[in-house]
Amino acid sequence: QRKRTPWGVLLSVLVFLCVLAYFLCGLFLLSGVNLTNFQDKLLYILLHPFQNWWNDKTVGFIGVAFLIWVMFVAWYLDNNRNYQSGKEKGTEEWGNVKKLSKTLRDKDEMKNMYLSQNIAISNSLLSNQNMLVIGGSGSYKTTSVLTPNILMASCTNVILDIKGDLLRKHGKYLIKHGVTVKSLNFINPEESDRYNPFAYVARETDLIKLITNTQLSVKPPDAMKGDPFWDDGVALYLQAMFYYEWLQAKDEGRKACFNNILVLVNMESKHVDEEGTTALQQEMNRLAAIKGDDYPPVRDYRKLKEGASETVRSIVIMVNAMLRLCETASIKRILSDDDLDIKSLGLGINGNPDKKTALFLVMPDNDESFNFFISMFYTQLFDVLLYTADHECHGELPIHVRLWADEFYAGPKPNNTEKLMGTIRSRNMSIVPILQSVSQIKAIFPQDKWEIFMENCAAAIYLGSGPMAHSTHKYISDLLGDMTIDTRNDNRQLG
Repeated sequence: QRKRTPWGVLLSVLVFLCVLAYFLCGLFLLSGVNLTNFQDKLLYILLHPFQNWWNDKTVGFIGVAFLIWVMFVAWYLDNNRNYQSGKEKGTEEWGNVKKLSKTLRDKDEMKNMYLSQNIAISNSLLSNQNMLVIGGSGSYKTTSVLTPNILMASCTNVILDIKGDLLRKHGKYLIKHGVTVKSLNFINPEESDRYNPFAYVARETDLIKLITNTQLSVKPPDAMKGDPFWDDGVALYLQAMFYYEWLQAKDEGRKACFNNILVLVNMESKHVDEEGTTALQQEMNRLAAIKGDDYPPVRDYRKLKEGASETVRSIVIMVNAMLRLCETASIKRILSDDDLDIKSLGLGINGNPDKKTALFLVMPDNDESFNFFISMFYTQLFDVLLYTADHECHGELPIHVRLWADEFYAGPKPNNTEKLMGTIRSRNMSIVPILQSVSQIKAIFPQDKWEIFMENCAAAIYLGSGPMAHSTHKYISDLLGDMTIDTRNDNRQLG
């Protein structure tokens, strides 16, 4: 770490020299000053500081004092640079934990982010609060990093809680200390708060984002890119149903609900006559007679039905497969209404910034089926909070919102994370991805994207990797191997 220039101290020295010069000039206003009574006369001036001692010599004396200060500063800056005398060829040593902690830590503990038991770093020293955690299996990533920061409750924490251990161990403690605890629980759905994606759809753009998000969330991240025709067909079908539910809910004065999408899906599978007319098709015809053919759900549905019957049937089957998990009674209960109130995560409960939240996203470690819901929530989480920061707060959210993205490699993750991390910084949000190795980062973000991801992390914690994680060891070693130092050359000529 480069040495800081103590400009506050240096400016104090300048003020002291100028004041001293001013008082010395006062000697010219006193009569009979000589070497024998010099100290007595100066003491008299110092004991009467508010008397006017200004005279024609004052400006010159202050000018001399300023020149002395400039020379002192030049000498100080030249001799207190980051020299490493005798170590120019390289050296290695353990960092001084106490000295480092004293330098990095904020006096207000609530403004710190904990990297270890002995080291905390002030949020004000970081260009952003995104932090990368790398550690192999069994390196105590959860115990040594997540737990202390969650229990500090200095911000709103959104935690991907694999197996539900964190909620079970720390939920009651947080409640006892005034933190509102919520959970989106797919291990014990009956204990979960409810989450209705339609609760955060206020504009058509929100609806389109929800449709795109739904489609992307159910698609495996490593799936091969096929014919875009099928993706477009699925998007058109979803758009017709989502538009139907959103607009009909407005007309009927009720809340739109994700569960009603399942009703529409089932209507498309039910035939009402021998010609093959489906119940959903019949409903769209009824709407067309009332709203017209350009009514969005009617328009999009009819575009879909213009395709060949086998093609339409295949698209319907694909959507049924996408939403199969939503048909279970426990998931239907979660989707029936909304208790999460995403805006309150950044604004505080009931708009009170002193009332923070801990939201646990609980999912099993042996079933990736629920990644769909978490991925969809991630996208809406940041969309809603970004809009709130820009249009309601006109800048930063009053409460910092931090996402602890455990199991970042195999688990759910926000779309375009490497771009998102650079965007949310100015809105008082951050992401803490937790991985096992640098290789995992490169697998998630191919080509140069992984470097963009790394550049958006202002802090990093390395807890060790397995003996075979060569690329991780090399990357960390390279990070520790270079330091910028100052140099000075002295030349001597003999003879």
